[in-house]
Amino acid sequence: MPSQTRSDSEDRKAARKTRKRALKKEQKEQKKLQKAEDRELRARKRTRRASSEKKTGDPKRRRRTARGRILRKLLGVVFITLLIGLCALGVYAVRSLPVGTIIVSGDAPYSEGLVLDTCGLQEGQPLLLLRPRHMERVLMSRMPWLEKAEIRRSLPDHVEVKLTRALPSYLVQSKTGEEYLVRMDGKVLGHLEEDASGKSYPLVLARFEDPIEVGKKVVFQLDSDRSIFEDVFSSLSENQLLEGARVVNLQNPSEITISWGGRFVIELGDSLLIGDKLQLVAESIKRLDENAVGTLDAATAGQVVHRPSGRRSTGAIPEPV
Repeated sequence: MPSQTRSDSEDRKAARKTRKRALKKEQKEQKKLQKAEDRELRARKRTRRASSEKKTGDPKRRRRTARGRILRKLLGVVFITLLIGLCALGVYAVRSLPVGTIIVSGDAPYSEGLVLDTCGLQEGQPLLLLRPRHMERVLMSRMPWLEKAEIRRSLPDHVEVKLTRALPSYLVQSKTGEEYLVRMDGKVLGHLEEDASGKSYPLVLARFEDPIEVGKKVVFQLDSDRSIFEDVFSSLSENQLLEGARVVNLQNPSEITISWGGRFVIELGDSLLIGDKLQLVAESIKRLDENAVGTLDAATAGQVVHRPSGRRSTGAIPEPV
């Protein structure tokens, strides 16, 4: 009996615990449902309030909206006013700053009137609408004797045109016998008669393409001829012989000759070791008597042979040590 009593008591305890757990679970679910209902109720209230405000209109909101519209309109008016003012100021500046003084300087062989007509510059033009870089390009393309052209504006009404004269380096001869002055980069500057000092430049006889035109570059028939020309001129300059050169004959690359100082004909042979050959020639000229004339044969590497005029052969001048 005692064991049966204990068993009944334990069953009752277990049943009570089960009921308690079920009750707690039910209470939790009720609380969740209540919370969900409260949330839904609040949401409905908010929705009704918003709908009511939309229909009746909130005074504060209406005032904020009205102020925003007025501010946007004011900003638009201010922006348009500023834009109109800037445009008016630009038009006034352009019209009120005409070109009043034009100064043409430099040593280019062109008259001031011709320069201004060529680039289209004249007094009274709007200073701020000038296109200096375009004018410079026009001058350089149409006036071959220009090395450089600069056009500068300065307030209130000044424009300066500064020109630099191009300097020739040598002469070339066309097939018709006309002689042209040429810059070192090959640009043809003009006819020999256009420069009083033109005869002081060496005449280069070489195989050029026809025609030779003023304002354009002379073109060698072969790239190798251009290379030989550059080697000869640089070597003449390095050895202080360029000033005395009168005729540089490159028509036959195997028999290069130079007429120098009205005294010597320098025979260089082929284009190999041009620099070394002309260095020996320069040393030989210093050793010879100042009245010596004739031929300096430098075709053989390492020596220069002087053949005086009227004689067939000579002794060799040894290479300087």
